Order: sequence, then C-alpha cells, then structure tokens
Amino acid sequence: MKEDQGRDTTAGENKAPDVSPFVLYRDGYITYQELEQVIRHGFSTSSWLQGAIEAMKRRDPVDMLKDIEVLKKLAEARLKRIAGGLPV
Repeated sequence: MKEDQGRDTTAGENKAPDVSPFVLYRDGYITYQELEQVIRHGFSTSSWLQGAIEAMKRRDPVDMLKDIEVLKKLAEARLKRIAGGLPV
C-alpha cells in the first residue's frame, strides 16, 4: 500500500474518502436538503433527532438556536451531575 499525502493510493483501488456530510455541504457537493436527508436517515440518527429535524422546519432559526443553547447547557449540567454520582 502506497501512501500519498494521507490518501490510500493502492493500485486498482479507488476508495472514496470517509467525509462528513457537513463537509460535503460546506464544500458545495450536496444541497441543504440532501444534507438534511442524510442526517435524518442515517443509521445512528435517533428518532428524537429525526423528530427535531422535522420540527425545526416550522421554527424561526434564531429562536431555535437560542433554544438549542439552553438545551445544550441543561444536558451538560445533567451529565456533570451523573458523572459526579449525584442524583438527577
């Protein structure tokens, strides 16, 4: 196996890089709608996240981001209590 700048260049083998769908979207390879579909139908996407993605279509993006920040802080506080062996 020959390495060239971190890429596998084995003869006869044409492997696509394992790239995050967010990178593909950022770089213009997929549309927002395609990004959303990839995330919603991903193997590891929870049903909770699938529902949240659907619900966010009906929300103002600014309000939604504010709510996400609150939810993130709440989840971090909960995790800290659990990690410290405290009741939640």
